Amino acid sequence: MKDVNQLLVTQKLAKLMAQVQCLSKLDRTLQAILPPPLQGSVHCAKLEHSNLTLIAINASVATQIRFSS
Repeated sequence: MKDVNQLLVTQKLAKLMAQVQCLSKLDRTLQAILPPPLQGSVHCAKLEHSNLTLIAINASVATQIRFSS
């Protein structure tokens, strides 16, 4: 029988894996809609309360994304 700590770790890992899968799916969608020069330069970092946080490889790319949003 598993102890409580093992169950909590399992639940936390399951929740983390679900979040990773969701972000991966969002990132694939983002890559498909980005213009070719920006593909691969911007990725989904976090989704929280309907707010998507993106991460860019540099400030120049971040500025381009900011202007186009």
